[in-house]
Amino acid sequence: MAINLFKRSISFLLMLIMVATTTCTAFAQENLSTDLANEEYTEVSEYILNVSDTGEITLAAEDKKIVPFSNSPVRGIVPSNGYIDLNPTLESYIGFNKNFVVNATSDSTSGALFVYLYKPNGNIQSNDWTMGVNEIVKWSVFLPSSGTWRVRFVAQGTTAPVNVYARWE
Repeated sequence: MAINLFKRSISFLLMLIMVATTTCTAFAQENLSTDLANEEYTEVSEYILNVSDTGEITLAAEDKKIVPFSNSPVRGIVPSNGYIDLNPTLESYIGFNKNFVVNATSDSTSGALFVYLYKPNGNIQSNDWTMGVNEIVKWSVFLPSSGTWRVRFVAQGTTAPVNVYARWE
């Protein structure tokens, strides 16, 4: 008897969940064709689209100062067997973790990059990150604070400079 009552309760609960999600899904639909048809678009100013050889696209107004996007990526060139410091900025965010992504490319086929990430207050966040010179790596940082961080890339055993591109994600 108790088992049948338990089974019926679970079945009823599952049915309620299905009805609730179906109802919410129906209200979440958008009709883009009618939304776009009712909009009126006006050209505000002229823009220039600059495309560099790195694959990045920059949208800039001719006559206006440009404010950088939040969490803008930083890039630099690490000399062969040398180091470079870059300063990525982390704006406010939602959640517990943020990912720090590094993309490294080089003509060198050997060597390693050691990555040292420093918090905005100067304390070291991680000193044990290692990656290849032709690799993309994503590290998760728990509860990082907003502000300007410092990241040091140290190349070791490389025969050519290493291009690094780092960003918060």
